[in-house]
Amino acid sequence: MASKSASKPRVLVCRVAWMREYKGQSATDVPHGGGAYVQEHGWGHEMFNFRREKEGYFGFVQPRGVGINIARLTGVEDATEANGLTVFWVATHPTEGNARVVGWYKRATAYAEGQEPIGLGRKLPDGRQAWFYVRAPKVRLLGLAERDFVVPRTKGAMGQSNVWYPDDAWSSKLTAYARGATTIPAPPKSAKGSYVPHQQDTARRLEIERAAMEATRVHYAALHYAVKDVSDDNVGWDLECRKGPVILRVEVKGTSATWPVVCVEVTPNEYAKMTAPELRELYRLSIVCVARNSRTVVVFSWSHKTARWISETGAAALTVKPLIAARLEVTMDE
Repeated sequence: MASKSASKPRVLVCRVAWMREYKGQSATDVPHGGGAYVQEHGWGHEMFNFRREKEGYFGFVQPRGVGINIARLTGVEDATEANGLTVFWVATHPTEGNARVVGWYKRATAYAEGQEPIGLGRKLPDGRQAWFYVRAPKVRLLGLAERDFVVPRTKGAMGQSNVWYPDDAWSSKLTAYARGATTIPAPPKSAKGSYVPHQQDTARRLEIERAAMEATRVHYAALHYAVKDVSDDNVGWDLECRKGPVILRVEVKGTSATWPVVCVEVTPNEYAKMTAPELRELYRLSIVCVARNSRTVVVFSWSHKTARWISETGAAALTVKPLIAARLEVTMDE
């Protein structure tokens, strides 16, 4: 075995179809784009890329040719797998175009050839089991409002291939983005219901997210909770705050809006967890208004008495407006 280079990138980028959750196809989550196979069948093996299995997460991409070129990742010509990768998944936005990062795998293993699943229960509409090329113990799926990192389909970037082995410069950009990303707030509404401008400055947005996480950590530490960051685990909340036998699950949302004119969005996974009867009592939503020199932390919890999400002081409540999506196709009248 011969090594091609002493230094190899540890980042892999894979293009797949666009979906909301990648936990299987449903009436509200169908793949869009993704190539000829998805267009022909209406589904693809990547539909399960972010569904947690007992053994971890398993991701599919359709490489051109025989498979993934592991030598590009390891420098070993006949290697069949590469370990310790960060694998970024990108998909083309169904209405706005552009390939965007939808999530990533950490400490991932990529295989040269497609792997046949064993006992994973990832059943496709045709009865087969979904194959995979990548597996990982930890993942991060971005919500729809968070998918704003564009990967150009140009020479020097991803191009037309579904699998990209980025150079050092692009690898650094992607890994820096993954380190800074937690949750990106939706545009806050004004008192009259119109939206104020969305924070377009990426550096400022990431600053807000980090500040919100830290402010919430300090808030609970002051209440003598042991705080653990689980934002990379895709569990439906960002922090676990433990005091004795009690473990609070805290989702953190940062915004540059001024309290109380605030509007944030949660992902489908977060919304499912915060509304689940078995989790709701110990679930908390921390909304942090981040100004240049101040932080306003308002934590909401479920009130059985009022059947609403109420702030700790009881002075504010959340108005929850579930969002739905639909697939729209054009047909021509004859």
